[in-house]
Amino acid sequence: MRRALIIDDDVCILDLATLALESRGWEVLAASSAEDAIRLALAGKPEIILIDVHMPVMDGPELLKDLRSHVDIHDVPIVWLTAESSVRPSGLEDRGSVVGCIAKPFDPRKLSDSIDVLLRSYRRVTSL
Repeated sequence: MRRALIIDDDVCILDLATLALESRGWEVLAASSAEDAIRLALAGKPEIILIDVHMPVMDGPELLKDLRSHVDIHDVPIVWLTAESSVRPSGLEDRGSVVGCIAKPFDPRKLSDSIDVLLRSYRRVTSL
């Protein structure tokens, strides 16, 4: 079964994304804090991690840096979740790069497809 970790301080977003992905066969790990996110990422070994850019205590970029410091999960593809239109994904310079950005609010019916497109693109680039 495919596994995604979703990190967002908004419980409504977590619930919506979880329902949307579970209905398409994903196993979803959900975290509303950086501490929970790191614990779940290390224990759950997700295929992809979706991170809210703006969170209290530790924002998305800080959390990304922390996640990258753990050898077991340093190369898991990351997708930003954001309501901020100016955020752009970083390049695919290396394995483990941010592979894309999903705007909030997102269409829950298209979330799984959007993730699949990003994963296919990421795998194509990293296999070159």
